[in-house]
Amino acid sequence: MLTVVTSLGKTPGSTTLAAAMCALWAQQRQQPVMVEMDPAGGDAAGWWSLPVEPGVLSLVGHLAATGHASLEDLRTHCQDGPGGIRVAVLPPGGDGLARTVDDLGSQWSWV
Repeated sequence: MLTVVTSLGKTPGSTTLAAAMCALWAQQRQQPVMVEMDPAGGDAAGWWSLPVEPGVLSLVGHLAATGHASLEDLRTHCQDGPGGIRVAVLPPGGDGLARTVDDLGSQWSWV
Protein backbone atom coordinates (compact mmCIF):
# COMPACT_ATOMS: atom_id res chain seq x y z
CA MET A 1 0.00 0.00 0.00
CA LEU A 2 1.21 3.50 -0.80
CA THR A 3 -0.22 6.46 1.07
CA VAL A 4 0.75 10.02 0.20
CA VAL A 5 0.23 12.90 2.60
CA THR A 6 0.61 16.40 1.19
CA SER A 7 -0.47 19.94 1.92
CA LEU A 8 -2.11 22.62 -0.16
CA GLY A 9 0.68 25.15 -0.12
CA LYS A 10 2.68 25.96 2.95
CA THR A 11 0.20 24.70 5.50
CA PRO A 12 1.66 22.83 8.47
CA GLY A 13 0.86 19.33 9.61
CA SER A 14 1.47 16.92 6.73
CA THR A 15 4.74 15.54 8.15
CA THR A 16 3.18 15.21 11.59
CA LEU A 17 0.18 13.37 10.12
CA ALA A 18 2.42 11.04 8.10
CA ALA A 19 4.50 10.24 11.19
CA ALA A 20 1.36 9.53 13.23
CA MET A 21 -0.03 7.24 10.54
CA CYS A 22 3.27 5.34 10.31
CA ALA A 23 3.45 4.97 14.09
CA LEU A 24 -0.08 3.53 14.13
CA TRP A 25 0.71 1.07 11.35
CA ALA A 26 3.94 0.04 13.11
CA GLN A 27 1.89 -0.82 16.22
CA GLN A 28 -0.19 -3.11 14.01
CA ARG A 29 3.00 -4.96 12.99
CA GLN A 30 3.10 -3.34 9.56
CA GLN A 31 6.42 -2.10 8.17
CA PRO A 32 5.76 1.56 7.34
CA VAL A 33 8.35 3.65 5.54
CA MET A 34 8.08 7.44 5.68
CA VAL A 35 9.89 9.39 2.95
CA GLU A 36 10.14 13.13 3.52
CA MET A 37 9.63 15.05 0.29
CA ASP A 38 9.15 18.61 1.55
CA PRO A 39 11.04 20.93 -0.83
CA ALA A 40 11.67 23.31 2.08
CA GLY A 41 13.61 20.66 3.95
CA GLY A 42 12.85 17.92 6.38
CA ASP A 43 11.47 17.96 9.88
CA ALA A 44 12.02 14.39 11.06
CA ALA A 45 15.82 14.63 11.34
CA GLY A 46 15.47 17.58 13.68
CA TRP A 47 12.54 16.17 15.61
CA TRP A 48 14.20 12.85 16.28
CA SER A 49 17.89 13.94 16.32
CA LEU A 50 18.74 11.80 13.30
CA PRO A 51 21.71 12.35 11.00
CA VAL A 52 20.77 13.52 7.50
CA GLU A 53 22.27 10.45 5.88
CA PRO A 54 21.27 7.88 5.04
CA GLY A 55 18.17 9.54 3.72
CA VAL A 56 16.58 11.02 0.64
CA LEU A 57 19.84 12.59 -0.57
CA SER A 58 21.73 9.27 -0.44
CA LEU A 59 18.76 7.62 -2.16
CA VAL A 60 18.93 10.22 -4.94
CA GLY A 61 22.65 9.47 -5.28
CA HIS A 62 21.88 5.76 -5.60
CA LEU A 63 19.17 6.49 -8.15
CA ALA A 64 21.52 8.73 -10.17
CA ALA A 65 24.22 6.03 -10.16
CA THR A 66 21.98 3.09 -11.07
CA GLY A 67 18.95 4.59 -12.82
CA HIS A 68 16.51 2.65 -10.67
CA ALA A 69 15.71 1.69 -7.11
CA SER A 70 13.89 -1.18 -5.46
CA LEU A 71 11.83 -1.14 -2.29
CA GLU A 72 14.80 -2.79 -0.57
CA ASP A 73 17.07 0.02 -1.84
CA LEU A 74 14.63 2.51 -0.32
CA ARG A 75 14.75 0.68 3.01
CA THR A 76 18.57 0.81 3.08
CA HIS A 77 18.41 4.61 2.84
CA CYS A 78 16.08 4.82 5.84
CA GLN A 79 16.79 5.15 9.53
CA ASP A 80 14.92 4.01 12.61
CA GLY A 81 12.64 6.69 13.95
CA PRO A 82 10.56 6.38 17.10
CA GLY A 83 7.80 3.83 17.42
CA GLY A 84 9.03 1.47 14.70
CA ILE A 85 8.95 4.04 11.89
CA ARG A 86 11.55 3.68 9.14
CA VAL A 87 12.22 7.14 7.71
CA ALA A 88 14.20 8.57 4.80
CA VAL A 89 14.98 12.06 6.04
CA LEU A 90 15.81 15.31 4.28
CA PRO A 91 18.22 17.82 5.77
CA PRO A 92 16.38 20.76 7.29
CA GLY A 93 16.42 23.83 5.01
CA GLY A 94 19.27 24.44 2.60
CA ASP A 95 19.73 25.13 -1.08
CA GLY A 96 18.93 22.64 -3.77
CA LEU A 97 16.43 20.52 -1.86
CA ALA A 98 13.51 21.51 -4.05
CA ARG A 99 15.50 20.59 -7.15
CA THR A 100 16.66 17.32 -5.56
CA VAL A 101 13.07 16.38 -4.75
CA ASP A 102 11.95 17.33 -8.27
CA ASP A 103 14.79 15.24 -9.74
CA LEU A 104 13.86 12.28 -7.59
CA GLY A 105 10.24 12.47 -8.68
CA SER A 106 11.09 12.69 -12.39
CA GLN A 107 13.73 9.93 -12.37
CA TRP A 108 12.10 7.33 -10.11
CA SER A 109 11.80 3.86 -11.57
CA TRP A 110 10.77 0.87 -9.43
CA VAL A 111 12.15 -2.56 -10.26
